[in-house]
Amino acid sequence: TPASISLRGRAEVTQGGNRLRADAITMFRNAAGDPDRVEATGTVYFVTPTQSMRGDRAVYTINNGEVVVTGNVILTQGQ
Repeated sequence: TPASISLRGRAEVTQGGNRLRADAITMFRNAAGDPDRVEATGTVYFVTPTQSMRGDRAVYTINNGEVVVTGNVILTQGQ
């Protein structure tokens, strides 16, 4: 199992009702080979059923569901 998987060019990753889309996405695995965190760069969109975020970079930590979006961030909740 590779330590990381890289996607380039309108890359998209989904988990449940969450969607992460960006110009480049890299998923990192922990020592057991399970997905651990996802880093996205370029024009980044993170969309959940109740909110959407746009920024230049995002780090999504899978085990605790934390998303940190940085750089020209816009957050929209609800309608």
